[in-house]
Amino acid sequence: MVLEKVAAGEPFDPSAEMHNATVDTIVGFRRHQQAIGAAPIHELPRVGYILVQNDSGGTVPRFGVLGLGDPPILPTTNLAEWQNRIVLKGTTPATADHLAKFAVLLEPLAAGKVGPAVISGVVNMQVNIDAAWHEFADVEDTVATHLKSRPYGAGRILWAATGTGIQYASVLLGPPGGQTWWRATLGATLNQGSTANATLTGPGAVVSVTDNYLGAAESIASAEKIGVQYDFAADTYYATEAEC
Repeated sequence: MVLEKVAAGEPFDPSAEMHNATVDTIVGFRRHQQAIGAAPIHELPRVGYILVQNDSGGTVPRFGVLGLGDPPILPTTNLAEWQNRIVLKGTTPATADHLAKFAVLLEPLAAGKVGPAVISGVVNMQVNIDAAWHEFADVEDTVATHLKSRPYGAGRILWAATGTGIQYASVLLGPPGGQTWWRATLGATLNQGSTANATLTGPGAVVSVTDNYLGAAESIASAEKIGVQYDFAADTYYATEAEC
């Protein structure tokens, strides 16, 4: 059999021999892929997307949130499978374990099933807007339906519907960002081990500040300038210093 290319517009009448040779070539290529452990084309990883196994115990809706954990198949168990498919277990988010470590589902996912999810890039979803001045979001403890707004987090809020509470939003997922330190003015006396409201310089927001450094019987008077540090893990604002 002579293999020759066909020019555009030229009559083409493949023979059975030619057809069979084509089939043999395709079959041989697929066997070669399996032999070397290469991923099928449709399973090649796309930047920003992974597969998630829903281990939350219940169905999670489209654009719901799962905290990421271990892969269901470890490289020590099946190296080729682990290399070919990026899959991680997903559970109901817990702030103790999943801050900046979560994925947003692209389709409803029943318990025990595997489905696609976004870990970086823009996604339209719901966010619990805790304060209108927040520009970032991250997981909300024990909640798999939405994120929670924060001054610092792994999701930048590009747009959100007006108001607080559960709102639709466009969120850019990626490395954590935002602000964690401000100067502020106390709105009441801050005593050792207590809390007081303070107005943050810049956003002008009033937040509850917790003492984190005063000694016994020490206090900072109302209207004094202080430094405020946001603790990402505790979702708490701490007073860290006072101006002399």
